[in-house]
Amino acid sequence: MIGPAYYQQLAEAVGAGESDLVPKIFEELIDDREARVLLAASPPATIDELAKKSGLAVPEIEAMIDPLFTKGLLFKSKKPEGFKYYRVRSIPQMHDATALYPEASKASLELWKDAISALSAWQAKTTRSWLTIKNAWGADFAW
Repeated sequence: MIGPAYYQQLAEAVGAGESDLVPKIFEELIDDREARVLLAASPPATIDELAKKSGLAVPEIEAMIDPLFTKGLLFKSKKPEGFKYYRVRSIPQMHDATALYPEASKASLELWKDAISALSAWQAKTTRSWLTIKNAWGADFAW
């Protein structure tokens, strides 16, 4: 699998598979090896499980944990069997976490700006469509 496919898979995993911008945001924030770890972190997994699923060595993954957390893309949860790591799960979570990343590049922040603008335009169009349906069916209309 080539790099861009990793970023597309991650975009799909956070509910933005149709976006052209979200894969680019991932690509701006992480490299291919980090993308493999994030893909392996769903469902939540131990470091050993991440190594097995990603094909990377345990020390390599251990070195990625804190940077991926700082970027707002990987989180840990204490379980009876030890720590498990899970990736960002949604666009709002990803936006809020990565926008606070102190070393975020100007390019990644510009991509977020464009993505939010696109989402706002889609939301406005959807709201107009919903209001058109509701008005056509009358005030008593409900799903």
